[in-house]
Amino acid sequence: SPQVVEALLGLLKDESQIVRYSAALALGKLGNASPQVVEALLGLLKDESQIVRYSAALALGKLGKNKNYIRPLA
Repeated sequence: SPQVVEALLGLLKDESQIVRYSAALALGKLGNASPQVVEALLGLLKDESQIVRYSAALALGKLGKNKNYIRPLA
């Protein structure tokens, strides 16, 4: 639901790396490849925490396999 996605997007900015990590993984599992979700996950690829960057990459990989194809960056 849109409310769940919005809540998870907000958690991507939490100060706890475990919260950011978990929110990114959850977004990947939801399969919502909206531009807002993709942009937020792409931003996490620059996170200070390695585990958060890893979860963002995993989530983006899952979204790329979704029916809503994510264009590669040029």
